[in-house]
Amino acid sequence: MLWVATQALYMALLGLRASGHLSLAQEVFVRFNPLLYVSSFVWGMAAALLLRRSDAWLSERPWIARWGAAVATVATLAAIVAGLAVLPALPQWAAFPLVTDHCAFAPLFVLAIVALACDRSAVARSLAWRPLVVLGEASYAVYILQVPAWALFVWLAYPHLAIGPLGAFGVFVALLTVSSVAVLYAVEKPARAWLRAPPARSARSATNQA
Repeated sequence: MLWVATQALYMALLGLRASGHLSLAQEVFVRFNPLLYVSSFVWGMAAALLLRRSDAWLSERPWIARWGAAVATVATLAAIVAGLAVLPALPQWAAFPLVTDHCAFAPLFVLAIVALACDRSAVARSLAWRPLVVLGEASYAVYILQVPAWALFVWLAYPHLAIGPLGAFGVFVALLTVSSVAVLYAVEKPARAWLRAPPARSARSATNQA
């Protein structure tokens, strides 16, 4: 229900932009307002709860873990492709933001993630390769750093590179990936551990005060 509400509000506000009732600054405020992205976080939490509660049920039905998840993944990806196929028929103001910056396809992506998490096939085992897992864990840092890192790259490095736009973009992606992995281990993991241990932190604080 939250997802439907945010989608409806988002499209209504973009409709106002298309009819000239919103300025460019107001459109940017609407498109990147965190409140309209709350439903994507709720989808993720719901998927995590579903996976936690399904282990016993899946263990009694190994055929689902072997084949059902793979079939669900293929079906979900097919649905995503089908959804993208209809976007060209939409007005540009509706189609572009759906593709680029909003969570219209969040339910389908969640289904794909859950299906892969339940899968026990060779595909799932290959995706569990440690370097790929690390890159997945660093993806949030990529998301956070991409814009400021690109601004710094264009300002400091791009003018001095004589390898063309495509080569420069490849260098940027490599630098962003390495930086994101470094932030994962230097900032994100220690902060996560600190936030997950409030009782121990409080006990140490009380001991130090005593």
